Amino acid sequence: MKNICSHFLSKNSFPHYSLESFGIDDIAYPIEYAIQLIDMFENKNVAILGGDLYRMKDSSIEPTYDSWYCDTLPIERLSDFVQRSHATAKEYLTSYPVTLGDKILVSFVLEYEDALDEHEIVKYNSLFYNADGAYCRDEWTSVSDIGKNFNGKVLTAEEYLMVEGCYIDAACDIIQISDSDKLIIEYIEKDEKWIEQQMKSSKIPTHDLSLLPIIKKLNQGCELNISEFRVAAQLCLREYVYIVFCDTNHSLKIDFGYDYYMYIKCLLNEKVLQSIVARYNLFLNPRRMP
Repeated sequence: MKNICSHFLSKNSFPHYSLESFGIDDIAYPIEYAIQLIDMFENKNVAILGGDLYRMKDSSIEPTYDSWYCDTLPIERLSDFVQRSHATAKEYLTSYPVTLGDKILVSFVLEYEDALDEHEIVKYNSLFYNADGAYCRDEWTSVSDIGKNFNGKVLTAEEYLMVEGCYIDAACDIIQISDSDKLIIEYIEKDEKWIEQQMKSSKIPTHDLSLLPIIKKLNQGCELNISEFRVAAQLCLREYVYIVFCDTNHSLKIDFGYDYYMYIKCLLNEKVLQSIVARYNLFLNPRRMP
């Protein structure tokens, strides 16, 4: 089940039906549960942009071609729009004519990025951040630091690649536990000529040049499977490209920033994320006050 609704409900809390037969990666719920669902969306600050209705006959689903929508006003706070969109949905669904014996299903179109929790994942021990959120130990922060000395220890290519692998393995675990099997490049910055020049003079040229063929394939809007994501993530961590990855439902976003920070937006709770990053000796939200 790859719909935002599934993240707000415990598994099988409500009956639901796949809409894959219509070529839609979505689910629909019996209309009698609609108000409860809307209340759950409200608790997550999720706006309802509209919805579509279907009718179940025997074991098949057919569209009723009925729907509603709710657009934002030119000047409207998100919280006000969320409330208004829920009121609009409730009014439409409670007044929808359902005849005896009809089994009406509802699918929702949601705007929920604001409901995603933001997290930082890093290799830096949370004990060494000061009250202002600055890291106070001398540690490497970039692939370009290979060969440099930090606290009496030289960063080797092998150590760098091991840590890089931990970041990517943690990201892949998060993707898989979020029920995603592919990611979309929502945004990308790249300069192919510059990348090729930089790779030839990098600290790990053999590793880097092996990634060159995929760069031409990385464009905004293209889909990546997990293996392709791993390669794209390597290019991000080695500072050749900047990419914002998201899943097909926009319920998971990943990007890599300066100083070797990985940023995650998702619906997973913090305990689940903590258990994942701990496997790879990484730290979750080190600058967040307890």
